[in-house]
Amino acid sequence: MTYLGELATPGEISARVKSDARIKALSKALFDGGVEDAYLVGGSVRDMAMKVERSLPDFDVALKNSSLELAEAVAKTLGGSGFTLDEGEKAYRVVTDAFEADLVGFRADDIEGDLEGRDFTLNAMAVSLNSGEFTDPLDGYSALSEGTLIPCSGEAMEADPLRILRAFRLLSTRGFSISPALQAQMTMTKGELAPDAGRISPERIRDELFKLMGGARAGEALRELKRTGVLFALFPFVNEWEGMDQGDYHSFDLLEHAIRTAEGAVKITAECEEWLFGHFAEELEQNVTRRALFIFTALFHDIGKPATRRVEPGGRVRFITHDTLGGKMISKLLESLRVGKRARYAAKRVVAGHMRLYGLANQERPTERSRLRFIRDLGDESPETALLALCDERATGPKAPAFETLETTAGEILTLYRESLLDVERTEPLLRGREVVDILGVDEGVLVGELLAAVADAEERGEVSNKEEALSFLRERLRSL
Repeated sequence: MTYLGELATPGEISARVKSDARIKALSKALFDGGVEDAYLVGGSVRDMAMKVERSLPDFDVALKNSSLELAEAVAKTLGGSGFTLDEGEKAYRVVTDAFEADLVGFRADDIEGDLEGRDFTLNAMAVSLNSGEFTDPLDGYSALSEGTLIPCSGEAMEADPLRILRAFRLLSTRGFSISPALQAQMTMTKGELAPDAGRISPERIRDELFKLMGGARAGEALRELKRTGVLFALFPFVNEWEGMDQGDYHSFDLLEHAIRTAEGAVKITAECEEWLFGHFAEELEQNVTRRALFIFTALFHDIGKPATRRVEPGGRVRFITHDTLGGKMISKLLESLRVGKRARYAAKRVVAGHMRLYGLANQERPTERSRLRFIRDLGDESPETALLALCDERATGPKAPAFETLETTAGEILTLYRESLLDVERTEPLLRGREVVDILGVDEGVLVGELLAAVADAEERGEVSNKEEALSFLRERLRSL
């Protein structure tokens, strides 16, 4: 692909570095701290070339002798804080109110050698903070103008296999394409990303993966992850999804359905109302937004299907309880990636509840109370759960017979969630336990709880809508016990 924006020229990049007040303050603090020469490198220079503006920029700085003492001294001068990122890599971070800066020691004897040891040529440009000179030994500027990810060396991916995921993240967030040279290295090295390879920490994989999921082109990135085989290396259990028949209701195998559902999640979160943008922008933990987690959840929403797949005597394929089992499985998958409790709980909730919208949509007598119960049970994950059902149905095939009905019901859920969430917490149940005991003569105990749950389920299905109907429903149920 060709980068569609107009790049800043190397001269304009140099001028920008020399004139930016934040970079000037950082440079002065570095040189006052005894640094002889330092370079703005990597994504900082790439984004300047692309004219990307950030309210709180992060600057990547390469220098010969980086240390925690230097980072702390620079931070003190700038009124910020300094700490270690990776002692082995001599990487330290300075955080201020105006910007963040990562100070990293050279990977070689000089800046040219350092740049040659980086990941992609479009990240291997540098600008001297001392002279303002633009350095581009690997012609990264040309690669950037073409929007192509080219490895800096023949061993770039082997040196750090996480760079494979970084490539897909840059595809998702920047629209860059993968060069043949990069794909060849991916083919040779992707096995290093396997969970049992032990080469890359789960935390590093998590960060890259969720940055990828949060990108505008996450759907394209997932397609490429599948095409290159990297998806199967990361998640070996997905191998059995390819070719798995899901029955007549589905036009695609399980893997294609999963990817199409995730693509739908990318699309639906890009086109939603403004208030939902705010909802999906919420960061549940560092680098994990609701949007990124939703797209991840959409990809793995049917993770429970292989274990629950059954073929009935007539040939019908069924996956009974795949939703509840899937909720547990996705929580464990996220835990293996070192994702925190809050995000794990949110994903579990969504996957376990993703079939509930079908029940609401098929009610004979739709009730607002049943929709309010959906919101009460799903809480903050109500929007994701409703929207996942839409993406799930759309991904069944060209016909998607239930989509229009689901879309109407999802709209009702979203409206209620937005306008009546506080009222949901105060919604009275049709019956209370004491009423079951006093009116129906049921002894106190486990049976009372079971009967109340049965009423709630009947209400959700639209079979009962008031106290009298609920009592009648329970009398009939008690006669059958």
